[in-house]
Amino acid sequence: MKRIVVAASICSGGLVATGVTSVQAGLGDPVVPIVDTGGCCEKAPGLGGVELPPDADGDGLSDDNEGLFGTDPDNPDTDGDGLGDGSEIGAHTDPHNTDTDGDLLEDGWEVDHGFDPTNVDADRDGLRDDVERALGTDPNNADSDGDGLNDNIEVVLKTDPLDADSDRDGLLDGEEVYTYGTDPLNSDTDADGLLDGGEVHTYGTDPAKADTDGDGVNDRTELYFWSTDPLNPDSDGDGLTDGEEVDCGGGF
Repeated sequence: MKRIVVAASICSGGLVATGVTSVQAGLGDPVVPIVDTGGCCEKAPGLGGVELPPDADGDGLSDDNEGLFGTDPDNPDTDGDGLGDGSEIGAHTDPHNTDTDGDLLEDGWEVDHGFDPTNVDADRDGLRDDVERALGTDPNNADSDGDGLNDNIEVVLKTDPLDADSDRDGLLDGEEVYTYGTDPLNSDTDADGLLDGGEVHTYGTDPAKADTDGDGVNDRTELYFWSTDPLNPDSDGDGLTDGEEVDCGGGF
């Protein structure tokens, strides 16, 4: 909700705003400084008879203040970026520069699409806002897909910043990189025939180690061929490792 406070004094035509407006506003709402023109001014609607200086182009800046900011009093958007001069002052952008933060996105477009026109990297993830626009990622969210890797790291690793599980193995990309040491671009990091997610969530085996129990038989072979325990090197407890028994022809 806006709160406008106007200091006023008496002139020959009534009240004249002489102070500076104080506006509680969101991004893009105009903050309009008012100066005493020394004469009568246009009446501002909704201010109970308080009059404000003329604003020929209706951009939220009085004609006098357009002179202070060096903007065109006959053009509501001096730099033509789609953001009116009054709104530029409110958003702390440069009304003479179509791209205040230098991210190759015009100020008006940034405001309309929820970007910050004063920050080249609004979410501080290491990617410029224009790059995020090209990628389709969220410039206000450092980790667009919520997988535990920020968008810039995903670009470096070549994972998909819009897909939490780039290799579709059942593990989030961030889990693969930071927790399990697996490859977020390879669904079976240790090449044992089991998906990394399956090893973690179903079998309890190590997705980065083909033979979790070190008995000489890879995890998938233990599970699906020999029906031995991939977490126990001597599944039948006979003193021989599963691998030794396989070498001897089986017989668990």
